[in-house]
Amino acid sequence: MNTGAIVPTDTILAGNSPKEVLGEMLRFVHFAADDDNIHFDRAVAQSERDIGYRNFAFRVDLPGKSGAGGGIFTIIPGIGSAAFWAPGFNTYGKSKLGTEAKEQFARVTS
Repeated sequence: MNTGAIVPTDTILAGNSPKEVLGEMLRFVHFAADDDNIHFDRAVAQSERDIGYRNFAFRVDLPGKSGAGGGIFTIIPGIGSAAFWAPGFNTYGKSKLGTEAKEQFARVTS
């Protein structure tokens, strides 16, 4: 599961235990793919636990998603959305200038 799945997963978890939800999600994926040989990757899950805090959204309290092409899409709750893009990546693989623009946007509009 990547960071783009955090909000939907959070929504699904509301009022349910993680074990129940993970089982439900896996059953759905098995059904949708018609493949019972799909499993959670423990190494990927551990990596997300270890470095998930690096997600830019945690720093400025705006939920967002970045893509491999350097784009960053963010939601401004109750107002709308904003997108940022610029070439060049930081050490976390995110758009360096896009990240800085989003941080400045959050400071100016908060």
